Amino acid sequence: GGEPWGIKLFVGRGATTLPSGEDEGFLLKQESIAGLSLFYEGEPWRARLSYTTLVLDSEPPLDELRGALEAVAPFWPQAPGYAADLRLDGTRVQYLNAGLAYDDSIWLIQGDVALLKAQSALAPSGKSAYLSVGRRFGALTGYALFGKARPDRAHIEPVLPPLPDPLRSQL
Repeated sequence: GGEPWGIKLFVGRGATTLPSGEDEGFLLKQESIAGLSLFYEGEPWRARLSYTTLVLDSEPPLDELRGALEAVAPFWPQAPGYAADLRLDGTRVQYLNAGLAYDDSIWLIQGDVALLKAQSALAPSGKSAYLSVGRRFGALTGYALFGKARPDRAHIEPVLPPLPDPLRSQL
């Protein structure tokens, strides 16, 4: 037969329960999920290229923190911006992934690169890649793995409001 190339299309929605301070956790809903995956599954090579997009349809249980930040806006002009960063509802997430693998029953080589984009300070966004090389010795397989991930956003360094000297010296 011919080479096993394929394509998969998918649409849907989903939900995931994440741990939080609440007993039942935080239900993160995903709407408008759509994706496309192109693949090749031959011997000894396999390859995949995938793209997925979705919209988050939930807010994390941070209402008290957002409210507190908005309440101090007269004294701390940057606070409402930090409160807005603590939102997820309506955030579009996009994921692009490409992978290649080789397995000839002795050598195993696998690599993957990924790009994740999300327009929220609470959702991850960045690039990652890994390469794994292994060799079979009978029933034993030895391998080495190298991976790297780099976030798109640096950690947030909040700009503190101006404080009188007695308070500032306590920080």
